[in-house]
Amino acid sequence: MKLLKQFECGARARGVAISLALCAALLAPALADGRGTLDGSAPPPAAPDDETVGTLPMMGSSNSLDFFRFLRDGRASFYLQGSLTQIQDAVVAISGHNAVTVEFLDESGDNVRLTFHGRVRLVLDRNAVEAGGIGAGVMVPATFGAGQSQFWLGATASDPTGLRAGPLPIPLGSMVARGALDQRALYGRMTSAVAARTSLEIAASRDFVSLTQTH
Repeated sequence: MKLLKQFECGARARGVAISLALCAALLAPALADGRGTLDGSAPPPAAPDDETVGTLPMMGSSNSLDFFRFLRDGRASFYLQGSLTQIQDAVVAISGHNAVTVEFLDESGDNVRLTFHGRVRLVLDRNAVEAGGIGAGVMVPATFGAGQSQFWLGATASDPTGLRAGPLPIPLGSMVARGALDQRALYGRMTSAVAARTSLEIAASRDFVSLTQTH
């Protein structure tokens, strides 16, 4: 049974301000329910010119899930991309110490990229991921510097690849659809000389896809 409650809105979203409110509302049911959070460092503190656009309490914890338009974070971070409805259908649960930056990809304000900063665990609905409507990957900031990425599927490793600023897509939908993550987890590591290392672990079960990001 899907754990994400149906989000209903009586009026159609218009403009950036309403879309930001929708981003917060669609993730509210997925906040950690007190069954455990990840230990470790919190996301980077907001600088004076960072723009906070909303805060949601993290249930069962004194932490919060903060939404920003801009956030100074030199680390590579996982993202989800798609329409608000597609992301709503995909996100089942969130736990950890994290902040989210919201990037609007078109003028409608409905197509967004949500980048998750800090130590976080996401649980996604497998059917929504397999449908292929949402994109996933790692956002590399310009301040990450010269770095490289490497991925492992079980014991099989990819060659190290140089990283450039911008999105690094991960073919999550196709991998889940063909069962590549059912028996073996996908591990990823992004490193540079000037930023903290980012590690990802992605695994699939019959109903869910889980992702854990650590630094």
